[in-house]
Amino acid sequence: PKNVAITNERSLNSPQSDWGAVGFDNGVVFASDRSVASAPKTKAGRPFLKFDGSKLPDQNTYGWTGNGYLNIYTKTAGSDSVALFPLRTQSDYHVGAASFSADGKEVYFTLTRVPKKIGRVKNAPSTLNIEIYSSIKTGEVWSDPVPFRYNNVQGWSVGDPFLTADGSSLYFVSDKPGGKGGTDIYVVKRSAGGQWGEAIAVAGVNTAGNERTPVKADNQFYFSSDGDTSMGGLDIFRATMSGDAVGAAQNMGYPVNSPQDDFALSVTASQKGYFSSNRDGGAGSDDIYSFIDRAELAFRLEGIVFDKETSLPLASAVVSLGKVDGTPLKVQTDSTGAFRFNLDENSNYELSADRTSYRSANDKVGTSGLESSQVIKKNLYLTPIVINKAIRLENIYYDFDQSNIRPDAAVELDKLVRIMQENPTIWIELGSHTDSRGKDQYNQWLSQRRANAAVQYIIDRGIDQSRVTAKGYGESVPVNECTNGIACSEQAHQANRRTEFKIVKQ
Repeated sequence: PKNVAITNERSLNSPQSDWGAVGFDNGVVFASDRSVASAPKTKAGRPFLKFDGSKLPDQNTYGWTGNGYLNIYTKTAGSDSVALFPLRTQSDYHVGAASFSADGKEVYFTLTRVPKKIGRVKNAPSTLNIEIYSSIKTGEVWSDPVPFRYNNVQGWSVGDPFLTADGSSLYFVSDKPGGKGGTDIYVVKRSAGGQWGEAIAVAGVNTAGNERTPVKADNQFYFSSDGDTSMGGLDIFRATMSGDAVGAAQNMGYPVNSPQDDFALSVTASQKGYFSSNRDGGAGSDDIYSFIDRAELAFRLEGIVFDKETSLPLASAVVSLGKVDGTPLKVQTDSTGAFRFNLDENSNYELSADRTSYRSANDKVGTSGLESSQVIKKNLYLTPIVINKAIRLENIYYDFDQSNIRPDAAVELDKLVRIMQENPTIWIELGSHTDSRGKDQYNQWLSQRRANAAVQYIIDRGIDQSRVTAKGYGESVPVNECTNGIACSEQAHQANRRTEFKIVKQ
């Protein structure tokens, strides 16, 4: 099975045949023979109007199926109902699926008209072949239909028109003489004067069977066929185009295709669109389905490890990438400090970098919720380890004359715990300092109590006690001139009341 999600668009479907859905003007346009309230299930897309040669066909019911005639309907976004699309078809019979220009001002569609003189074959039903017509929209009004160059109502059928996004080419199918099978796919180019050129059979797609509903979307070509390897009936195929050339066609497989008829694929956005099928479980004969082609996504992580102080890249750093609760992958940065990993879909990872004489750096990266392949950039910054260099812990505050760890201080100490967990080879001294107010000996004693409390907090969180030492400095190491007997502001005294750590061994 292919990674494609399909949905029956029940708001569009009826007990009859509904097919050929295309996006148009913030809504959808499609063909349906729903004019009869109830009718037996019929095969999809009969391209002919057949009737008893002794009289004209009924204008309300298609006698060959018992259903109404195909017509074009529209459903706008936010609407709960469908309505006839306002084309001036001038036909009481079949009006088939439509193809619009990119600006929505030109439409090509199929219809059946009854000519004044009908060719008849004795003891056989007469056949009126379908034709292609186009209309131009001026304001809110569509023009009278204009016949296509290759219409030949009594000779052959032309149908399933598809106008390319740039309006320069029209693909269609026909059973006209000279083809390979039942209906073949052809393409015509539009001249600078707006006329359609010679019809050319699309190489590489036509078979001895029937090819139907061609569509070109960017460099992808889609069509349906019952003449190649299929799961049953019409199957949808896809091929890559190079210029005007169509490459080898591939069956799109299950769940797009089924043992029944699958056809009339249209693309409304990247990897999204509609197709039609009379597979089991539908609402009627042919149903409209939407699809999302969840092609396998590819994700890549790329980054550089930098020295945080110098902003220079670091070669030979070890970068680890591991899924949560999974075994990590490890790579070494190259001479430019770069590293790369491939990532899985819908996965979360922990990322870290280590290097001798540096503190580890850690981050997280994930692909959950990403719907398109991409390269994720993530750099890491390692802080150099300088032995005996004091590093201030911000926001470590104590209540007056107390040494217990307040909740706001615990947040900062948790950060130090994490540093020690991520750098299991470092040993630290945690020092507590007071300002110069109060007696020297008391300040020494108070700072030691506070340092001891902070160290005990760290040990209680799983850090080996041999790796951390408490040191109370009292008021002996001020960071400014505020020593005994010097008048200073509260802000200056606050600068001296601090907690620091320094790495004493690695």
